[in-house]
Amino acid sequence: VEGFSRLALPLTQLMRKGEKFVWTDDREESFEELKRRLVSALILTLPSDHKSLKYIFTQRELNMRQRRWLELLKDYDTNIQYHLGKANVGADALSQKSRMIACFNFIILHDLERLDIELCVRDFGGYWASIRIESNLILQIKEAQKDDDELWAIVQNVE
Repeated sequence: VEGFSRLALPLTQLMRKGEKFVWTDDREESFEELKRRLVSALILTLPSDHKSLKYIFTQRELNMRQRRWLELLKDYDTNIQYHLGKANVGADALSQKSRMIACFNFIILHDLERLDIELCVRDFGGYWASIRIESNLILQIKEAQKDDDELWAIVQNVE
């Protein structure tokens, strides 16, 4: 979320030592704006230790699990990038902290499991593959509506 720290400042001030908990209009606005931006983001970045994900779109022979993945990803504008652990210090630090997994919401872990996504934490080095997915369904609907004569007739009648 762009400008996250600036938007969250009124909320993070509540966590300072000695700060009294007073919910102000400024904090309410900050909370609502952060909530809106977090739930409306169309981008998902998923860190993984699977360097091979980078090559899944170019493989000729895939097993059924990989085919299901490709079928799911086909509807999205997907970009898979590989980052070596040395070049990605943040991901490397997280990969070496197994206790961080305890912080994950179990609902998210359940959803990842349902989609056959494996989350692995290892004690040695690390690398990070991320999948960037953007839904283009809304764009497809808008494009299809441009050529829909029945829809335009209804719009003209409403006006």
